[in-house]
Amino acid sequence: MPTNPEMNSLDELARRIRALQQAVRTASSNALESALEAGDVLIEARRRVSAGWGRWLIENCAMGVSTALLYIQLAQHREKIEAEIERAGEFSIRAARRLIAKPKASASAKPKPPKTEVGAPDEKLSAVLRKALSLMKTANTPGTSAAVAESNQHEALAALRQLVALLVSRNLDPSDVTVSAAKAGARSHRRAA
Repeated sequence: MPTNPEMNSLDELARRIRALQQAVRTASSNALESALEAGDVLIEARRRVSAGWGRWLIENCAMGVSTALLYIQLAQHREKIEAEIERAGEFSIRAARRLIAKPKASASAKPKPPKTEVGAPDEKLSAVLRKALSLMKTANTPGTSAAVAESNQHEALAALRQLVALLVSRNLDPSDVTVSAAKAGARSHRRAA
């Protein structure tokens, strides 16, 4: 049977494609395992760093806070992720993230509005907003290093995301928020929401 150079070439291409596809699967699997291990180590590092964890992370690990928080979250849900890997086989970081994400409440199961007086201060919301604003103030202060500024900006964004989550949990929208400010001596009267 005569050999067809074009067929050999296509066979070789198919073999290479299969090998590369397997390499991608292996890399994806290894990436998730590495992310889980990184999460375990990050949990320990976060426990040991007394203050400025975000800054320490950026300066010492060249890793953003949001990435670190993702790895920590994955590690905290290791059992659930590994059970799904056993069931499904291949699993990516993205799939693991979807697996552990909190389900969104359906429109028919809206949470009850909070039992607070309209316009009354909400200390939790206020504290989160103050944290975000304070971090941004420090990030924008002249003389702040670029690494610290970037770390503070990431942490401020995380605080704002937390604020939005708190609002949603209270069946509120960001457009429902009003802010009143008071001098530092009257801090107990500050309000957000």
